[in-house]
Amino acid sequence: MAAKNRAERIKSKAEAVRAKRVPCPYRTGDVVYILSGKSRGTTGEFMKYDAKRNMVFVQGRNMVKHFVKANPDINRQAGEVSVELPIHVSSTAYYCRECSKPSSIRRREEVTKTVETRTRIEDGVEVTREIPVRTRTVSFVCRRCGAERPRRRKAWFPAARRPRIRLPRACGLSGRIRRRNRDSRA
Repeated sequence: MAAKNRAERIKSKAEAVRAKRVPCPYRTGDVVYILSGKSRGTTGEFMKYDAKRNMVFVQGRNMVKHFVKANPDINRQAGEVSVELPIHVSSTAYYCRECSKPSSIRRREEVTKTVETRTRIEDGVEVTREIPVRTRTVSFVCRRCGAERPRRRKAWFPAARRPRIRLPRACGLSGRIRRRNRDSRA
């Protein structure tokens, strides 16, 4: 078997790392139960997720003390600083507030079928048609007790405060985004 060149090896390693990445199972504000490690059996609030290493930061858990030198440039004194270290995702579980136990989350889909009537005038005659409409709602529930996970509020920007996106003119999207920025200023 011929040896791979360096570029192919790097490319295959990057693909392997990308394949191992798991989407974050928690949302900011979720309560997380720690299954193993020195903080085993405790709960804390989920703070952030490191996708490259599949690690979770939990507020006030897995704390370590760092000793820092004095630095007059940034006005820092010497002493101890407590820092949270990450915990692997497999060592944590979602903590349900309803049943007060660690569990996992299940995705529940509900499809409702309704009939909508639409009327229109065709050749001077009013025509009524019934159209079937399917509505799909997705929610996340506790596997143990079936309680629904609290919903996350979406960020809303009024037109005046919407962040402006700047792209070079050569980009295909630049015209559409320029129009959106122009409309938001008006």
